[in-house]
Amino acid sequence: MAAERTDEYFLVSGRKFTLRELLAVIDEEGGRTLNISWDARSYNQGDIMDPYTDGPALPGWPKVTLEEGVRDLLQHSRR
Repeated sequence: MAAERTDEYFLVSGRKFTLRELLAVIDEEGGRTLNISWDARSYNQGDIMDPYTDGPALPGWPKVTLEEGVRDLLQHSRR
């Protein structure tokens, strides 16, 4: 049975990550510390604090950990 065609896919991992967790992985994998001013501005009424993650996964997308994905992205961007 063929997968249903849609114009919208998600790169999902099965778990949510906070922005702080994501940037900690980028710090670690990138080998340097990002200069971030946390809470430098207040939140706005329309800020999204819990992202939508229930969409269909991108077919054929390889399953990698967050760390592997960030490492591959950083290596690719250095080429």
